[in-house]
Amino acid sequence: MKHFAKLGLNSEVLAINGLSDDIATSEKMGIQYLTQITGWAVWRETSESGDRKNFAGICDKFDEDRNAFIRPKPYASWTLNADSIWEAPVAQTENQLDKWNDAEQVWQVEAVT
Repeated sequence: MKHFAKLGLNSEVLAINGLSDDIATSEKMGIQYLTQITGWAVWRETSESGDRKNFAGICDKFDEDRNAFIRPKPYASWTLNADSIWEAPVAQTENQLDKWNDAEQVWQVEAVT
């Protein structure tokens, strides 16, 4: 099974469609097939293998220069690394449950309510 991201304005991912390998023998063939059956011409293949850094998700953007799907920026202070992953200005704590506080630029234990 191969997956294709339907791209809209500003290369935003609008949908993900799966095609069998016998139909999508290549990215080009998959795009031709999807264009023919949907009338939509702007598609990019996406995969779990990381060929395009991240598996595409709805509202992600496709960056042609990086050849990568990029998630929406989670916080104003975060920057995009070479692997097209958003990073906080301070390394994450060992506790993966800590949440980023952008105003104070720190990782904090989330209060349990």
